[in-house]
Amino acid sequence: MKMIPVCFWELADTHIDSIYFSLGQKGNSTVRKYFLIIIGVLILCINVSNVDALEPALPSIKQVDEPMESAEDAEDIVQTNQSTDLEPIGEKKIYRVGVSYVNGYPLFSFADLEDRGFGWAVLEKFAEANNIEFQYTAMPITRLQPSMDSGAIDFIFPDNPRWTLYRSNRIPNIFSGAVISAISVTFVRQENYDMALNKVKKVAIPFGHTAYTWLDPIQKYNIKSMPVRDLNTALYSVVQRTADAADIEYNIGQYLIAKNPSLAYLTINPNLPNVNVDYHLSSIKHIRILEKLTTFVKEEHLLIERLRKQYGIKYHYEVLGNPQHFK
Repeated sequence: MKMIPVCFWELADTHIDSIYFSLGQKGNSTVRKYFLIIIGVLILCINVSNVDALEPALPSIKQVDEPMESAEDAEDIVQTNQSTDLEPIGEKKIYRVGVSYVNGYPLFSFADLEDRGFGWAVLEKFAEANNIEFQYTAMPITRLQPSMDSGAIDFIFPDNPRWTLYRSNRIPNIFSGAVISAISVTFVRQENYDMALNKVKKVAIPFGHTAYTWLDPIQKYNIKSMPVRDLNTALYSVVQRTADAADIEYNIGQYLIAKNPSLAYLTINPNLPNVNVDYHLSSIKHIRILEKLTTFVKEEHLLIERLRKQYGIKYHYEVLGNPQHFK
C-alpha cells in the first residue's frame, strides 16, 4: 500500500494560496475547497506514478538485517562487493606500465618488440603467474610521473626512491621490492683506469639520470657536470676527450661498447664513484600487486637467476666486490 506523506495536504493548501494571491483575490471557502480537492488528487496521482516507475530500477540488494539462508550467502555478498587487482573475472586484467624510452638493454629496452631485456622478462613471468597483463608505454622520463598522477598509467618501471628529480609532491609513490639490481659505475679511457677522483675535471651525465654518486664529489672537487643527450653520447664524450668520465650503468655500458668498435678503448675505473642500484616497480595505488611482485621475486629466485644468466647480467660483487648498497 502506498503511503501519502504527512505534508501532502499542507503542500496542496500552499499551492491554493499561491494561485489566489497571484490572481489578487482570496475567493470564497467553497471554491477554495474545490480547488484543494482537484490539486490534491493530481499531486497524489503524480507521486504514486513516480514511485511505481522507480521500483523496477532499484537493484536487488540483500540487506544486512535480513536473515541469510547459509554461510554461502554471506560469502556471495562479500565477493560481490569486493574487487581485487589479481582476481580478474573472465579475461586477464590489463595494467599500463610507463617506461623510459631510453635503450637500457640488456636491463630493459622497451623499444624492442621481441626482447625487452632482463627487467621486462621478470615482469612478464610475474604477470603470467598471476593471470594479468602488462602493457608498456615508452615516454620521456619527464612525463612518467605526471602520467601516473593523472591515471594515464598504473606503474612506472624502472623506478627507485632516490630518483627524485622529476618526482611529484602530490601523491607519494609506493615501491615494490627490488625487481633487478644494477651497477652504477664510471667509464673512462683505458689510460685513466686508475685516475684519482681529484683529477677528474668533467663528468658526462645522460639527460634524466640521477647521478647521486657524483653529487658530493662535484661539490667537493669542483668537478663540472656535463649533461648529454643519451648513454651513447656520454661514452662518446669520453672517447673524444670532451669529458674525463661518464656515469653509466655497467651492464648497459658493456653492451654498448661490445656493439661499437669506436668505444673499445673505454673501461671502468674502480676508484671513481660506483654503487649498486635496485630497480623497482612503483605505483600510487596498486599496493597488492607490488606486494605480490616482491614475494614472487623472493620465492622464484632460481627463475630470476636463470634469467640473469640468460641476459649476461653481472652484479656489483662480481665486478667490484661488495658495494655500498642504495635500495
